[in-house]
Amino acid sequence: MSRVVIANSCAPVPARLIRHRGWRRGTTLGASYVDVGGYVVALTAPGSPRLPNGVEAPGAFREGAEVLLGHGFLDDGTVLISPGRCWDPTPRVRAVPVADRPLPSTLAELAGWGPGLTPLGDDLLGGWLAGQALLGARAPLRCVPDPRETTGLSRTLLRHARRGEVAEPLHALLAGGQIGPLLAWGATSGRGWLIGLAAAVQALGVALRPEVPARVNDVVVRLDLPSGALVAHVTVVPPIARALSATSSHHR
Repeated sequence: MSRVVIANSCAPVPARLIRHRGWRRGTTLGASYVDVGGYVVALTAPGSPRLPNGVEAPGAFREGAEVLLGHGFLDDGTVLISPGRCWDPTPRVRAVPVADRPLPSTLAELAGWGPGLTPLGDDLLGGWLAGQALLGARAPLRCVPDPRETTGLSRTLLRHARRGEVAEPLHALLAGGQIGPLLAWGATSGRGWLIGLAAAVQALGVALRPEVPARVNDVVVRLDLPSGALVAHVTVVPPIARALSATSSHHR
């Protein structure tokens, strides 16, 4: 008999899949992910960074197992996970990262570039898409890579980024001005999202408050890209508002 586990928290989309009145079938991708028709649900351990596609609960999936989602449970045959309370993956922006030099605005060209479940090129693009969404612009769908160009997990996270829905370390930065949790997220993921966000701030012409930030919010970021090393000094500062630009006027 399967044991029942109530998740500590659950993002809205996985919660809707689990609470749907009917069964949806998924296939596990390793111990922490389930592919449900191209959307990847992540199982995150309690206390680890929450994800916009995540269910925060203890345990692990069996490799290659069939999983059922619906009627209030995620069922892998051994454990029934109930979604628990929802958390909002959209942060309230009180701080933004600012780079000391121009950053590339053609980050979509790097989609799918790099190794791992979330390639560095997608992390850069994710930061750029999230910045565009959270600061008021509408990012075009074509900026999300074709499924053949990247991983299912990465594509899922990019879809959320287009709506301004991001992982918890980005909440620490954007809502709390804390850069440390983002830098500690993954081998290169945090730095990629940080540079992508800073590129969006530049592209949108965000007006900034003149306060001198604390040194703890300054960091030098280096990323090795196909075009060569990108090195930028990034500072976290409070925004005033996004300046009017062609980007904003085209979407009114």
